[in-house]
Amino acid sequence: MFMTLLAGVLATLAVLRAGPAAAAEADAPRSMTIADLKALPPDVVASAPSVRIRGVVTRSRPGAMFVQDDTAGIYVNVAVAHDRGLWPGPRNAVPANAGDEVEIEGT
Repeated sequence: MFMTLLAGVLATLAVLRAGPAAAAEADAPRSMTIADLKALPPDVVASAPSVRIRGVVTRSRPGAMFVQDDTAGIYVNVAVAHDRGLWPGPRNAVPANAGDEVEIEGT
């Protein structure tokens, strides 16, 4: 099962470009591995552009889940995403089950 989720993944990717077309491109989520996401330096994280990760849910519970790709794993707090207006479902939802492949976009 494949699901697209909107969640508040607290990390970012800096994109340095110029011009209106590049600005629109810079606003589009950038796909990256979970290991790359976790390795971003603090100054890049502070700039907060959108990122996209893809992986498999290894564990889920109300309001949260763990997602793993071939490089690393990450905790996704769905309750925080809900509070920030990024997740339209219930705050304590279980948005995916163990074994589900998910794509998550956030800042």
